[in-house]
Amino acid sequence: MAGSAHTDVAAYVLGVLSEAENTQFEAHLMNCPHCQLDLIELYQLPDVLDLVKRSWPEPPMPAPGPRTLSPGPRVLRGLMEEAAVKRRRRRRLGILAGAAAAAL
Repeated sequence: MAGSAHTDVAAYVLGVLSEAENTQFEAHLMNCPHCQLDLIELYQLPDVLDLVKRSWPEPPMPAPGPRTLSPGPRVLRGLMEEAAVKRRRRRRLGILAGAAAAAL
């Protein structure tokens, strides 16, 4: 994982962990009440960020030139949609993991 398992809750909720990191964090989550509570507090974060994204103005177009390193608006939109799908899937898994941990 990127850092301590306790600091990966937000990354897990946002769906930015690799598959290996995700599996490792889920194993940690099953035995860590601290992270389980953090997960419950943060599980709505992707939805809040999606609401902000919808009300936020479109990013300005970058100036054309060879040094432009940011992706174009179509590429960026596709990446954001892909990330949203992954966040929703991981969020559902997180809720299920939290419910399973609470049941234990």
